[in-house]
Amino acid sequence: MGTYNQLFAVYAQARKAGHGPAAPYPVLALDEANVLYEWQQGDAQQQNDLRALLRYFVKVSKQEQEAHVILVTSAYGFQSWLCKEIGVQFHAAHVIGDFDELAAKAFFTEHALPAMRGVVGKVDVEDASWETIFEVCGGNAGLLLSAAAASESDWALGLRDVWREIMEKVRSGLRSPSGWATQQYITATKQLLAASYHAVNADDLAEALGDDGAAALDAMVKGKLLAYCPESAWARDVPVDAFDALSTNLDPREI
Repeated sequence: MGTYNQLFAVYAQARKAGHGPAAPYPVLALDEANVLYEWQQGDAQQQNDLRALLRYFVKVSKQEQEAHVILVTSAYGFQSWLCKEIGVQFHAAHVIGDFDELAAKAFFTEHALPAMRGVVGKVDVEDASWETIFEVCGGNAGLLLSAAAASESDWALGLRDVWREIMEKVRSGLRSPSGWATQQYITATKQLLAASYHAVNADDLAEALGDDGAAALDAMVKGKLLAYCPESAWARDVPVDAFDALSTNLDPREI
């Protein structure tokens, strides 16, 4: 932290000297930020370090405005955890959603096809094949890459592997580990499948899950079965009007 403070002081001095755009605010970017909440399960020293680090992030960004802090993660439960640790007023959440179909096909052609094993040269995707690929993978970048990597020119082979992975995740929800009941997972799945854009208001869903519904919802998100999606310009798979229709309060985990 001492090194960062020295760096911030240099930037602050440059701005004070009137260099303007030549001295922008520095950015601290922490990838795999979900490691932070693993510290919470560690020993007393790790827990103290975690609290100190989070306080430091708030101090340099929100309070003293010395730098931007960006925490990056693909862990679905991270946002809920961060809200509890530092409060909703000290951060803004942005979610990168799945691709829409047009963008998904462009991504698949440019990035996923070169990952196919045993394939040399250009590979074209017929419309019929693409319809099947999108039906299974949707606009999920990871699934599109996995499907191509496992295909070896046989889409059925690659999609079978992806489908097997998806169904194993569903079965893990039905096995009901600690944190939610099987029926709660079934209820959540049915509501999401029936909803426009497969998105429902988080508070409404928690209520539909019955006793301890909010805790069960948090547990399913942490288990990567569901995901919270705040309104974000980056989440183009869920349009803004969906939030207008579903939002009933200022909960940052709106849908």
